[in-house]
Amino acid sequence: MVGHGSRDPGSNLPLPGLCREVALRLRGTPVQPCYLELARPTIDEGLTALSRRGVTRTIVVPLLLTAGRHVRFDIPSEVGRSLARLSNMLVCFTAHLGSHPQLVSIANSRLAETLDGRPARLSHTKYVLVARGSRDPLVRGEVSRWAASRRFEDREADFLPCFLSLTQPTLDDGLQRAMADLPARIVVQPHLLYPGRLLSQIRSRVERLGKQFPHIEWVSVGALGPDPRLVDCVLDLAVQASGNHFTREAG
Repeated sequence: MVGHGSRDPGSNLPLPGLCREVALRLRGTPVQPCYLELARPTIDEGLTALSRRGVTRTIVVPLLLTAGRHVRFDIPSEVGRSLARLSNMLVCFTAHLGSHPQLVSIANSRLAETLDGRPARLSHTKYVLVARGSRDPLVRGEVSRWAASRRFEDREADFLPCFLSLTQPTLDDGLQRAMADLPARIVVQPHLLYPGRLLSQIRSRVERLGKQFPHIEWVSVGALGPDPRLVDCVLDLAVQASGNHFTREAG
């Protein structure tokens, strides 16, 4: 199971926990966490650990929310380097985690939990969806499609997609666009898998705007996980991929 990895150690903690939960469901099947970059174990270290346990067939699960360069090129490339050394290892790849339809339900749950107990102002509410940034047009398109699917009760209130870096619209662009219609409430939901530095960055920006524009009710939603349904998503992806041909070719 491959996470992105972060320089913030706290951001890397949820992945081993998710792996343990998946391993409990698989009853003895080895489940190995690893990271693409910025943290250890690396992909090579993860595959080496599995090989030492006698594993010869591995399902690689990219735990990323968008199918950007990391999913299409970087993870397969790192796996390919390891296969060149691990002569007995065969692999297949699942679709990335963000492709699983259950994530929409998880996101809706996070939103409902955050809004629970607040007065209904749905006709005067704007929703902003904030994703990691990427220059990859496929990622921007995927985030836009995700935003279009994220309607919550008020079917006229589409989420406004924006990005933290590298592309537009930026987070500030999305927030300014939301404020332009003079809403009573602005709900900001991150398209992030787990809490960490990026989530803190979003919340800090929303808190500053709350002080600057106190006539608007500003609501920050948490990350998608941890959530027990993520285990189901991983297992579904793995079952679907297990019917594929295991190969020495990465990607």
